[in-house]
Amino acid sequence: MYKVNLLPREMITERAGGRGPAAAPLVSLVWRIAVGVVVFGYAVFLITLFLAKHTLAEKQAALEALAPQVAAAEALRQERERAEAMLTAWRGVLLDREDWVFLLREINAVLPADTWLTAVKTQAAAGEEPDDRLPFRPDGVRIEGAARSLTAVGVLVHKLQEMPHFASVALEEVVAGPDGALSFKISLELARSGAYVAAAE
Repeated sequence: MYKVNLLPREMITERAGGRGPAAAPLVSLVWRIAVGVVVFGYAVFLITLFLAKHTLAEKQAALEALAPQVAAAEALRQERERAEAMLTAWRGVLLDREDWVFLLREINAVLPADTWLTAVKTQAAAGEEPDDRLPFRPDGVRIEGAARSLTAVGVLVHKLQEMPHFASVALEEVVAGPDGALSFKISLELARSGAYVAAAE
């Protein structure tokens, strides 16, 4: 069935599909609003991007300005750790000094008659790098001395081997001097590797 509208064109309010001339401005307005929203959103995006780049540049400049201070702080931290390690090591020396005195007394007590020591030297722990700023951590002792007879040297080595403070005792050399005395060198490995001294149990 067809609908015939006999009104003049300017008075027509409906068209096919239910949309008349009054709907056209509304559609145009919707499109304009949509375009405006898109344009506004893009503008906000561009402004945000610009501000983010500006902030990033400021942060990078601030980091570059702080780089020397960070390096100085890191160096200070390493120096502090070094000082703490040195302090701990020296405390160990102070705590162990009485053990060294005890050990020397023990060695002196087993010296046979007509035997005397001329030098007592410590030997560095295996693989340890020497450092003048840190205390020496020996793992062995080397004693040098003289005796009137080879028997006395043998007795001394035997008594040192019986002491619990040493893991091994080695006679390095025996040399006869012009006065008839026998000079000897004995290497002693401490029973506790890495300790300042092997204290008596």
